[in-house]
Amino acid sequence: MDYRSQPQARRCAELFGAFELFQRTGMRSHPMNSLNKVLYLRETQPRVFDRAWKIVTYADFILGKLGAEPIIDHPMASRTMAFDLAERCWSPAILNRLELRESLSPEPCLRARPSARFAGIWRTSSASRRLFSLWLAPMINPARPSLGHGR
Repeated sequence: MDYRSQPQARRCAELFGAFELFQRTGMRSHPMNSLNKVLYLRETQPRVFDRAWKIVTYADFILGKLGAEPIIDHPMASRTMAFDLAERCWSPAILNRLELRESLSPEPCLRARPSARFAGIWRTSSASRRLFSLWLAPMINPARPSLGHGR
């Protein structure tokens, strides 16, 4: 486990209050949470951070490489420690206080949809066409349960 962002986790707990942060996001400030890792990246590798277009989860990164639009469901967004559960959006209070752009985050989408959740439409990139021989085909997100999954 990567605990390099411990100082950032402590700072978030102090800035927002540990209990208040938990009430807003459902997460306690911990070095494994995305928000603290983003702050660590910004502080230790500012040139890399400044060039970032989006900051996404592993699953959404893979889907993006396959051509999906950058989206994140609410349960995964809440794991970042920057998502306001009551408002169902990225927390302006958290992002503004930490001077982070909301545009770095993927668009949150409701998970409460049919179990075969579509992540988006494949873009018409040649890589997608070569890999799957499909053009503008619906893409099912493997991170979400599918029909007949047994759960």
